[in-house]
This record gives sequence, C-alpha cells and structure tokens, in this order.
Amino acid sequence: MKAKQFFSSLINSNLHAKVQITLYKNFANTVFIGKSINYLPSCHSTNLVAVDMIKARTAENGHIVITDDQFAGSGQVGRSWEAMPGKNLTFSIILYHDALAVKEQFDLNMIVSLGIHEFLSNLLNLNIEIKWPNDIFVKNNKVAGILIRNSITGNQITDSVVGIGLNVNQTLFNAPQATSLKVLTGKEYQLQRLLPELVLSIEKRYLVYNKKGGNPLRVDYIDKLYRRGELQKFQIPATGFQFEGEIIGVDKIGRLSVNTGKHIEYFHFNTITFIP
Repeated sequence: MKAKQFFSSLINSNLHAKVQITLYKNFANTVFIGKSINYLPSCHSTNLVAVDMIKARTAENGHIVITDDQFAGSGQVGRSWEAMPGKNLTFSIILYHDALAVKEQFDLNMIVSLGIHEFLSNLLNLNIEIKWPNDIFVKNNKVAGILIRNSITGNQITDSVVGIGLNVNQTLFNAPQATSLKVLTGKEYQLQRLLPELVLSIEKRYLVYNKKGGNPLRVDYIDKLYRRGELQKFQIPATGFQFEGEIIGVDKIGRLSVNTGKHIEYFHFNTITFIP
C-alpha cells in the first residue's frame, strides 16, 4: 500500500471510530447501564476486554464494551460465536453485585434472557422463545446468545461480565440454526439505535429483580421456554444416551426439569443437549 493510501485509510478508520463512539453514547433513559462505553473497532472478545478492565479497576458498574468486529468471540461450551464485522451487536456489560449468592447465579441468566426477549417482542411481531439456558430463538432458529462470566469470592458473586451477541443485519451463516433480524423481517437496522433500547430492557429486568427477587422472574422465564410442554429429544453428552421427554421448567438453581414419562429428572447445564 502506498503511503498516501495508508494514511487515508488510517484517517478514515479514526473518523469511523469517532463517529461510532458518539453514536454509542445515547443512553439517556437508563439508570446506570451504558453510562460509560468503550467502543473498539475490532477486538478478540468483548468479554475478555471487560474482564481485564475489572482486574485493572478501570470500569464502573454498568460499563459496556462493544465492537464491530469480534474475531474470537465465544458461545457456550467453548463454541465460537459467528458474527460478520459491522453487521451485528456484539457487546459486554460489566455488573458489580452487593449481594448475589452463587446459588442465585442462574437468576442473572434469566434477567438478561428476559430483557432480550422483551426487547425483541417489542420489535418483532413474532413468537420469541428462550432456549434453556440462555439462547433466544425465533421460528426454531437462534437470533441471540448470552455468555456470562462470574467472579466468585466465598459463596458470593462479586462481579459479572454479561456477553451478548444479537444477529441483526447478517444474512449468511454457517450454523444451520442461526437467523437474524434482517432474515426474519427483510429490513436493515441501525445498530446504534437498537443498542440503547436493548440495554434499557435488560436494566429494567435487573432493577425489578433487585426489588422483588427471583421467584416472579422464574415464572416468567418458564412461561417463555422454548418447547415447554412439548416432547423433545435429548442426548447425554457424557454417554451418548438419547431419550425423549417433556420440558416442564427450571428449578431454583437453573436445572432443566424434564418429564421422561416415568419420573421428572433435573439436568445441570452441560449435562444435556437438545437434538434438533
């Protein structure tokens, strides 16, 4: 690349970053989430950047790390998160907790899942469901995923990094069960307008939880469970054993409850997988 082209490219990149930073600072309606934001044109993982900020004590409660290009993002169980640069929302929220017990950690999954569910329900005239433990499905396809990293001291969670990936304008995926807002509606969306609304929905759930606790949250979460009340095929990864059962709900520690026909069994995350 010639020197003139290089410096032109560099200037355009810096201008783009400045524009994005400005656009991603419109969080007037939230109480604390999104009041400070780190925009990165690209990074390996917003979750890892957020973890480093917590360790360095440079992030306040509700701080957001967001990027256009997350080239090493992770999903659950070490899976990679597929996201084309500039097409989707990939960000992390830093939360500090005063009193969140380890046994209540699934409550945070429910808070975020329900927040995304509410946001999408307001945006789309479609049936939105939460696939246990924390994927968001529309028409049997995944539109959003959540990955939460908790720091634990004793029996308390001191801080959490909530990683969220929402497929917005991407239309081509390698994963067979992936979808996006554009695929579902045919419309193009402005990422900077969606983010404050999404974050507001999550924050509302978080603030209500702090007042009312986890029981109302769990009832709402179970009501929106993907394939609840239907027969579903499962596999036990450790043994390869497959079986069919009816999804009943989740218990207080987040285990999936399944009626196998003989009795109700409870499964921890990672001990059972859905068979499409």
